[in-house]
Amino acid sequence: MLLKKQKLKKIGEKLLKEPKSELRAALRFYG
Repeated sequence: MLLKKQKLKKIGEKLLKEPKSELRAALRFYG
């Protein structure tokens, strides 16, 4: 559980640097 949270946090930080269109696609993928 904790590992998943860390991974999602890392993904989130990475996505903050991505364009909004990629952010939306990733949110669909992970959400």
